[in-house]
Amino acid sequence: MAATDSSSHDTLSLASLIVSSFTGDELRNGKYHGHGTAHFSSGNTYCGPFANGYMDGSNGTYTWADGVRYEGDFHKNNLSGVGLYVWKNGCRYEGQVLNGLRHGKGVFYGEPVSKAWYNGDWKEGKVHGQGKLVYNDSDTSSYEGAWLNGMKHGRGLMRYASGNVYDGEWELNVKNGVGTMTWSDRGEEYTGEWQNGVPNGYGTYTWTIKLHRPHQFPVQNRYDGQWLNGKRHGHGIFQYANGARYEGEWMDNMKHGQGRYISENGRSYVGLFQNDRPVGDMPKYQNDCPYMLQISDIVSASSPTADLGSSDDQLKQINNVILRYIGELRSIYQHYTAIGRNAEELATSAAMTRVQLVRLLKDCKILEKGATLADMDRAYAIQFKDHPCFEQRVKQPHNPSEMFILYDFISFLLRVSHLIYKGRNDLSIHDRGLAAELAYLVKEDILPYLRPDVVAAKAEKRAGDGEMQLELLMEFEKQYGHQIYALYADKARHKSHGFKEPSLRDVTMTIREVLLMMKEYGLLHEVPTGPLTIARVISVLAKEMPYVEDGGYYNLEFELVPYEVFELIYACAMIQHEDYYRDSVLPLLNNTHDCPSTSPEVDPLAEETIQSAVAQAHAEGTPTGEASSEPGQGGEADEGGVNVVEEVEFDAPDPQVALHTLKSRICEIFNSILTAHDQWKQRNAIIEKITEREAADKV
Repeated sequence: MAATDSSSHDTLSLASLIVSSFTGDELRNGKYHGHGTAHFSSGNTYCGPFANGYMDGSNGTYTWADGVRYEGDFHKNNLSGVGLYVWKNGCRYEGQVLNGLRHGKGVFYGEPVSKAWYNGDWKEGKVHGQGKLVYNDSDTSSYEGAWLNGMKHGRGLMRYASGNVYDGEWELNVKNGVGTMTWSDRGEEYTGEWQNGVPNGYGTYTWTIKLHRPHQFPVQNRYDGQWLNGKRHGHGIFQYANGARYEGEWMDNMKHGQGRYISENGRSYVGLFQNDRPVGDMPKYQNDCPYMLQISDIVSASSPTADLGSSDDQLKQINNVILRYIGELRSIYQHYTAIGRNAEELATSAAMTRVQLVRLLKDCKILEKGATLADMDRAYAIQFKDHPCFEQRVKQPHNPSEMFILYDFISFLLRVSHLIYKGRNDLSIHDRGLAAELAYLVKEDILPYLRPDVVAAKAEKRAGDGEMQLELLMEFEKQYGHQIYALYADKARHKSHGFKEPSLRDVTMTIREVLLMMKEYGLLHEVPTGPLTIARVISVLAKEMPYVEDGGYYNLEFELVPYEVFELIYACAMIQHEDYYRDSVLPLLNNTHDCPSTSPEVDPLAEETIQSAVAQAHAEGTPTGEASSEPGQGGEADEGGVNVVEEVEFDAPDPQVALHTLKSRICEIFNSILTAHDQWKQRNAIIEKITEREAADKV
């Protein structure tokens, strides 16, 4: 800056050389001191405080000959402190300054040249540190995050005017590192590694297909795998919107090399691909057997007799059953797929989740047939033991995030029917073997509970309390499910009756293990009269799992899968606040359902009291409208009048406020469990380090 002078020369002699004129206060030795205006030979001007010959103090103004102006703090001829820069074109800066440069916190406004503005950190005149740059007046285009010498560098969020968003790492103004790019205008998203502004390394790309009617597929294409210069290249898995799947090698966005493909109906091809096409022949589609379900393992395990036919014959019989009930199965699938999802979620992901599948099993009381969810998971997953495309399903049989297309849903029902009814010869007079088992499950166990009249009756019964309980359960599963499932993964162990191969990671928790964890994490109360005891927890489980309790004896070795543990924690949280739910939330919700929204909800008991008070007031000759009391005065009425009538004038309690309070209390319980679990992991990590150190010392 021309105004800056840090030399130690005599101020008077220096001033005589560069100051062409001065008006204001001056000491006897010739040094400027006090308030004054100096005109420099360069054409620049300063107006403000002086101290011992220096421009020094607050509220000074320095104007350059070209029109640039600074207003603010000065320190010994340096522009340092807090100030305002105004450029000739109208742009301005407000904030911290050091040695004439923008340095520290400050805001830059680009008007009238542009609508851009920046608020954040500066270093030596450049954007540096954390800050937000907005490119237009509507704030639809902006970058907020880390900066380095005027360039986006580090973690940052970039919003484009088109609505597209990138949230991730940058290097010198280029996407580099790990980040997520969402193309909202195209319904696409990429999450993974970036290099030089394009996907490079490992990442996941999804292409969403928006539909206007129910569908049984995920409604999106999805690729997980390697990328090179923005193209699929290397090993990757492509999940197609119709349910088909390819896993193998890619080159320049095309399937190329060894790969494995399975269609939405179960037809598969394993072999060489070239230029996006299989080199060999795909199995042909068969009209009489459209669903190519994997049954070889259960057919051999069942030791079929000759009258049951070959594996192909049984598959055709199974397909006959599927086609017989396909309309009902589709309706059931679509109904449960919609549970817990809003319209936007259904438009982008319409495959059934494991949580929704469990809800179906519970509604139809299939869990009361003698098989656990853990057993059902294993029965379904074992078919993928040597499958070329779905090894992950058998490696994580209880994965709560697994999705089921219609084909998977039917396959799951087939496996469950065989698990429950294996060996029964009295199931059907028309169907045999696996087909008879599936037909019986659908006809006798599922459809009776899901007939329209039954569903309507259940919905009417569930209105209010049951409906709210289900909504709360699904809401908290979305909010805390992932964290509770991670907790489960840390605590679960391999059981002797699970998959034998340790590599399959078939880990579960027993009721005993869950109870010990809940006690360790402070969720159980030892006092028998308390709201939550071990017996109370087991009674909660026994409502939907009758085999947990038998005549006062508890099966503490009963296995629980991740979702069941989440559901149990939620149920225990509700038990702790059941009085508040019953007394404060449920009555208001019932009133909301029963009364028009424009009418004030009045408790029946309160209404009876009001009517009594009105009658008493008339009997005593007191106009009911004249009764009054000041808030907080204990309800005292003027001159003996009855003030109960006046209470009707107050607004009825807001159900949403009571519900919000309940949710906050439940959140506190979930958060306390997660905090306790984090502490448990930290203790274990310390113990492991000590153990490793002791082992090393012994060596």
